[in-house]
Amino acid sequence: MTEISHHHKGILVQVIFFLVIPLFFMGFMLLYEPMGAREFISAGRGLYAFNVTMMMCIALLSLVGTRLPFHFIWRNHSLHWLWYAVWCLGEIFVIACFHALYLYLMYKGGIPYFSVLARCFGLDLMTMIYPYVILLLAIEVKAQSESGLEESSDELVRFTDTYMRVKLVIAPSAILYIAAEENYVRISYMDGEILKDYVLRSSMKAIEQLVQKHGLVRCHRSYFINPKRIKVLRKDAEGQIVADLAIPTASKVPVSKRYYDALSDLL
Repeated sequence: MTEISHHHKGILVQVIFFLVIPLFFMGFMLLYEPMGAREFISAGRGLYAFNVTMMMCIALLSLVGTRLPFHFIWRNHSLHWLWYAVWCLGEIFVIACFHALYLYLMYKGGIPYFSVLARCFGLDLMTMIYPYVILLLAIEVKAQSESGLEESSDELVRFTDTYMRVKLVIAPSAILYIAAEENYVRISYMDGEILKDYVLRSSMKAIEQLVQKHGLVRCHRSYFINPKRIKVLRKDAEGQIVADLAIPTASKVPVSKRYYDALSDLL
């Protein structure tokens, strides 16, 4: 199954979802009144516009409650399109449950809750499927566009933070190594003749595929290294294997036994 792009997981995208979908719901209901919505949502009280507005607020709060967890759960993990579609349908069902509870109370229990739920789910699914599809397609087009730009400029590595914001754009040949530091990674690189470090809020797992694509290899549980920058592999005074880099002022990079053979063969 195909994985969804990381663009779908950014916090800004989640904000767009829980603002656009409820507003679309309210506008669609007020303009088109689908499936006899006026009679059903008015609940016999002539409060159609008021009830639609309340249902819009309920949808917004429900999406805040599902979209923020989505961002924090999946931002550093892979997610396939099938499961993402299930998540989106689950969101609509959650919204329908709260809509049904609201209308059930408006009807004062005159209609069984599950009958109201079935009607609400049909209305919500028919109404909200449009903004979901439009937003998902728009994000995917943007992702494909940026992917095309990246492929046309393979010499650049674009590092993004946990919010998917681009923080550092650099040629892979300039990178010396990358080290893990709790919830951050430290990127050591050359800016001309100057050795610099950039601390990025991310994880080794999140950047692994990106850096390996650009030629860096793992040499330790907490380190990626640019093999083209290695001068020699040796044992230090404590008997630990380290990589000396071609930059005299750069730190020695530890090499674990697990990765030594592959790195040595590569060199």
